[in-house]
Amino acid sequence: MPQLIPIAATAIAIAAELPKGVILAIGLASSLVAGALSQALAPKPRVPKSLQQSGHLINTRNVQDPLPVVYGEVKVGGTHVFLGTTGSNNEYIHIVQTLSEGEIDSVVDIYLDDKSISEFGGYAYWEFFSGSATQDVCSTLRDALPQWNDPLKNTAYLYLRLKFSQDKFASFPTITATIKGRKVYDPRTGNTTWSDNPALCLYDFVTNTRYGVGIPAEFWDEESIKDAANWCEEKGYSFNAVVAEQETALDVVEKMLASFRGAIVWSEGKFKLIALDYDAPVMHLTEDDIKADSFQISVPGIYDTPNALRVKFLDKDANYVLNDFVLTDDEAVDLDGEIRDREVHLLGVTDHEQAEKMALYQLERQRLNKTYSFVAGPKAIPLEPGDLITVTHSLPGWDQKLVRVQSCVITGENEVALTVVEETELLYDDTLNVSTRTWHSSDLPDPLSTPPAVSNVTFEEEVYTIKNNSYVRVIISWDPPANYPWLDYVEVWLSRDGTNWTHETDASGSMTIEPVSEGDVLYVKLLSVNIYGVKMSLSDATTYTHEVTGKTELPADVQNFRALAAGDSVYLSWSPVDLEDLVGYEIRYGSAWSTGLPLAFVNGEGFVLSGVKPGTHSFAIKAKDSLGHYSENAAIVTVTVFDPPGYSEHHSWYNDFSSGTFDNTEAVDDPTYGRILRGNHSGGLSGSYTSRV
Repeated sequence: MPQLIPIAATAIAIAAELPKGVILAIGLASSLVAGALSQALAPKPRVPKSLQQSGHLINTRNVQDPLPVVYGEVKVGGTHVFLGTTGSNNEYIHIVQTLSEGEIDSVVDIYLDDKSISEFGGYAYWEFFSGSATQDVCSTLRDALPQWNDPLKNTAYLYLRLKFSQDKFASFPTITATIKGRKVYDPRTGNTTWSDNPALCLYDFVTNTRYGVGIPAEFWDEESIKDAANWCEEKGYSFNAVVAEQETALDVVEKMLASFRGAIVWSEGKFKLIALDYDAPVMHLTEDDIKADSFQISVPGIYDTPNALRVKFLDKDANYVLNDFVLTDDEAVDLDGEIRDREVHLLGVTDHEQAEKMALYQLERQRLNKTYSFVAGPKAIPLEPGDLITVTHSLPGWDQKLVRVQSCVITGENEVALTVVEETELLYDDTLNVSTRTWHSSDLPDPLSTPPAVSNVTFEEEVYTIKNNSYVRVIISWDPPANYPWLDYVEVWLSRDGTNWTHETDASGSMTIEPVSEGDVLYVKLLSVNIYGVKMSLSDATTYTHEVTGKTELPADVQNFRALAAGDSVYLSWSPVDLEDLVGYEIRYGSAWSTGLPLAFVNGEGFVLSGVKPGTHSFAIKAKDSLGHYSENAAIVTVTVFDPPGYSEHHSWYNDFSSGTFDNTEAVDDPTYGRILRGNHSGGLSGSYTSRV
C-alpha cells in the first residue's frame, strides 16, 4: 500500500520492507520531502561559500577541497594538486588541475584568463584525463618530473605545461575549462555515454555508491526511468550542473528533481521516477467514499506563501556565471497587499527559458499549497502517490475538485488514509495564472479575517476541600465558533473591577479560576485566536459577568442534643455532624438561638458546665463549617439543677442582660468557659455592657 516517505537508502528500503507507495517531489509541498533518511544520505562535503558567487570557476590549491560531480556541459575551474617547474631558467611550469569525479566525456575548450588556450600556441600545452577507473599516470609529466606517479583514478583532470612569457602571461592565469561531464547509463539503449538528460543524471546520482545515494539498480523501475527520460527530451529539459555543495544527498536529489518537475515513488518493491504533469484523473471520490468526520485541512501561513521568487542559476549565455532574476506575480501582490519573495537555486538549469519555466511552476505550486487528509473506503486502495483524482465533498465546498495524491496508507480494514494537495491543469502551462485561487477555493471562512466569538458561555461553581477547609472555584465553559475550522485556542482575560484586565491563560473549551470568595464579581472576556494568530480585539470582545455565590449548603442540624445535671454541673452531649469542613459546634445559653448568650465553642461532641446555680436552664447548639455557615436550625435542650442538700440562700440577685445597659461589668477570659461577662453588685468593676437585643 502506498506510503509517503521521502526516499530511503538501500538499508532502510530493504530492511524496513517499505509499503507500496513513497513519493519525493520538490514542487508538491514541503511535507513531501520531510522524513528520515538512512546513513547513505549523510551530509556530503560543502563547497566553499565562494561557489555561491560563481566559485566553481576559481582555482584553488587546497587538496582538501571536495571533488565535484559534473553533469551535462558546464564551465569549471579546479584544484591545483601539483605544481612543478623545469627548464634552465625554470621557464616551464607544470600543473595538474583536477576537474571532477570521473569518468567524464570530454573537454570542449580550456581558457587561460578567459582566453581560449588555442590563442597561446606553443606557450601552452595540455592533456586531458577523463577519470576512468583504469587510467594511467600522465607519462609526459612523469618524464619531466619523475616524482609525479599518481594516475588519479576516477578523477578527471588536466595536465598543463605553460612556458613563461611576459607577452602572454602578465601573472599566473586562472585556468577554466568547458567540459562535458559524467558518462551516465541510459536504460533505453543499455549504453553508458555522456548525456544532459535530467532523468538519466538523477539515475546516476541515486545509484552511484562513491558520491551518490548508492541505491542498487535492482531497486529501481527501469521502465519509469525510460519514460521520464523520454518526457524530458520531449520538453527540451537538460541538466548541466556542478554538484559540490555541502548538502545531504537528499538535498541534492531534491534540487535535481526540481530541475524537471520530477518525483520518486516507492511502489511494489521498487523506486519509480515520475514526471509531474497534467494527466486525466484516474478516480473520482464522493462524500459517500470518505469516512465521516475524517476530513482535515492544512493551510500554510500567509508568510509561507510567496508571491515572488528570486531565481538563481548558472547562465550559460553569461559564461556560466551565477545569474538571477526575480519572478513576481503582480496579481498576487495586489491580492496579498505586500511582496513576499523566496530564493530558489535551480541546480542544473543553465538555460534562461528552462529557468523561467521551472520558476513559474514553483511559484504557482508554492501558492497553490493547501493540503487535505481524509480516510477513504476500499475504492481508494488502488491509488498511488502522484495520481491525479477528483473529489466532491461539502466541507471544503468541492465539486469534482482536482487534487494530487501525496500519500496513501492502509489504516484499517478496507480503509485508506489519503493526503492530497490541490491541483490545476494551469500549473503546467508555463504561464503565470494561478494567483486568483491562492486562498479561496471553497466557501470556508476567510482565515485572515477576525475569527468569530465563542458561544454558550457558562459559569459553574464548585466547592472543594483541602485539609478540612472549604474553597470555591469557578469553571468557565464555552462552545467554539460554529462552522469555523481555523480556531486554534481562546485567550481568557480576567478583571476584578471591569476596568483593569489581565491575560489569565489560553484554553480550549474551558478554564478554572480558583480560589474565589463569596461575593466576588468576575469579569471575563474570551478572545478567539485562529491558527494564523489572527484574533479578536479586547475592546470588541463581549464581557461576561459572574458574582460568586459560594457554598450554599449549610451544615446539618445537630441531632441527639442532651443535658444531664449532676450537682452544680451540667453535662451536654450530641451526635457528631458528618461534614468534611466542620470546624466545631457553638453553644449558647438560652431557649432561643437568636437571643442566647454565647457560652462556648467546642470541637468535640461534649461539654461540661460547672458551678451552675439551681434552677431550670436552656441551651442551644449549631454546627459551623470553615466558611462560617451554621446549621439552619438550633437544637434546644432544657435541664433542671436542683438545690443541694442543706442549701440555704444567704444573698442572691438577678440581672436580665437581654436588654438595657449595665455598669459595673467587665469581659474576662475564663480558663474554663472562655470569654464571659462578669458583674459585681458591690462595685469595683469598670466598664459597661449593652445588650444586643
